[in-house]
Amino acid sequence: MKTINTLAVGMLVAASAMFGCGQSQASAGADGVATVAREGKTQAASFTFGAGGVKATSRVTRQIAPSGEEILTGTTEVTLAGAAHPSLLTERAELDAHGKLLRAKSELRTGPGGVTRSVDLDARSGTITVREAASSRTLRMPADHPWIYGSMFSDIAPQVSSVTAVQAWVARRAASTGDRLRYVDVLAARSSLTIPEQVVFSEGDTDLVVLGDEVIETDRDFVRSVPWKSLETLSDELRAADLSCGPGPV
Repeated sequence: MKTINTLAVGMLVAASAMFGCGQSQASAGADGVATVAREGKTQAASFTFGAGGVKATSRVTRQIAPSGEEILTGTTEVTLAGAAHPSLLTERAELDAHGKLLRAKSELRTGPGGVTRSVDLDARSGTITVREAASSRTLRMPADHPWIYGSMFSDIAPQVSSVTAVQAWVARRAASTGDRLRYVDVLAARSSLTIPEQVVFSEGDTDLVVLGDEVIETDRDFVRSVPWKSLETLSDELRAADLSCGPGPV
């Protein structure tokens, strides 16, 4: 999957350089910044990114029912310099009162023609359904331990391959539900067991959630910051491509 992702990044860089060469400018705010509003049983957080021809915004909410069940929703939009359309990722995840994932659904749109890929996870039955324009496939995973998940779109859209706030909070809550967690890798069609202590690290009032090579900062209420690592990598590539558009030796 790492090789596929690298090739996809290269294709994005080439496309952006073709349509937007000389237009990209780095801007402030390369790190995710959260603004949290507490209204009863709802938390909301927003994150922004802007650098090297890449702009992104993300907004997520956490709704807590009187029973303790949670519903997470998120919308992330990524715009590349010169691109005709932004990439839009929408997410929804449902957790039980103990913090265990029940169901999650993520949909990616990369153009005006509707959903590019949708991924529906049913952690109760151990079923994952992946739908694309002309195909649908079903994966089966063990439902023996709480699920955490990732790796759903990096092969076709590396600009949205970073861990989202929804994914991070699902992992944060799952870590409090038992002594084992099951990480579900959708693209690789496999899963593996890990322990909560390898996913969540506490530092005072802060809990650091580690998924893959990304570290997300949370507290007891919600996600506080996201690393946007895939966007940082992509912006560096686009900046390098932009520099190569300069005049050569005479």
